[in-house]
Amino acid sequence: MLNVPKEKPAVENLNSYYLDIRKLIEHYQGQLGSGCIRFKAVDAQGVIFFDQNEVIEGIFSRNQEQIHGELGIDELIETAGGHNFSVDIYAIDPNEIVFWVGISKAEEIYKNLSTEFTDFNALIAKMKSEKFTGYIDVTLKSGQDSAILFLQGGRVVSGSFTWGQGEGHEENIQMLIRKIEKSGGIFNVGRIEPDARTATAAPAVSPADVIPMLEDLLTLCENMVNADKKIKVAFETLLKKKLIQKADQYAFLDPFAAEFEYGYILKKY
Repeated sequence: MLNVPKEKPAVENLNSYYLDIRKLIEHYQGQLGSGCIRFKAVDAQGVIFFDQNEVIEGIFSRNQEQIHGELGIDELIETAGGHNFSVDIYAIDPNEIVFWVGISKAEEIYKNLSTEFTDFNALIAKMKSEKFTGYIDVTLKSGQDSAILFLQGGRVVSGSFTWGQGEGHEENIQMLIRKIEKSGGIFNVGRIEPDARTATAAPAVSPADVIPMLEDLLTLCENMVNADKKIKVAFETLLKKKLIQKADQYAFLDPFAAEFEYGYILKKY
């Protein structure tokens, strides 16, 4: 399965016959930092994903056969010189590369779910309850637009939308929901396994290291609020109100779940 961002490419409609693919990759590693190069021809297609440090993955597809990894990269580079591939180049946020690479190896969970039988909001809620990591690919029945949402631990962390340039992340999701309600859609869902490189990239941080910093920050905020005579509401009340606003995104902040208690932190630490 070959997927690239839904947004308009940064560069499009180049012809591989005139390109040095290795130099092209090096150039856009410096120009974009991270992204992908999509190759399209009548009888073959492929994609190469890269970040500023390395070429991460290559996928070459021909005659219903796919070649991945170094072999896929080599096959694309070798074939491109004698082929008239149409070449498009996309910018990708470095934090999203792992999802785009993971799609090609994802385990397909649901295929061609229709809004006639599946409520999109209920599907999102189900993925949240299952702490699902993967993607939901949405094709609107109007045929004009499509989108893909990436979830990590049940939370929508990013997405790509055909109308997405210039809009904020939340605005795009709300627009997607409105478009689904208006014209209906088809959903494909796949589970992406965590990438070993990203799972081990960040050093482990002990909660004991974080809590004192959090205590200092909250104490500072409380002192500032108490010193402002124009604020008539207790700091703890203001804090809980703000936590409730973020609870849908970060469930552990729900003050009613008793997982995060400001007074408890101050007493214990």
